[in-house]
Amino acid sequence: LLVEMIVPVPLRVKIPDPGDLTFIEVAKAAGVVAIVTGNKRHFPAGACGDIKIWNPRELLDNLAKETL
Repeated sequence: LLVEMIVPVPLRVKIPDPGDLTFIEVAKAAGVVAIVTGNKRHFPAGACGDIKIWNPRELLDNLAKETL
């Protein structure tokens, strides 16, 4: 089991569901490639920067292509 403590950096961006902002903050601090969500509208590109926002199908497609 690998565990890593991530300290999110507070961001001052507006997103449709402010409760989801924590996910973007942690993802940015962790340097992740993508966030996988069933509701992409809650994660606008302008707020997520270089982080890709995929639905589960897109994740599977990208895993199959090895584009991670």
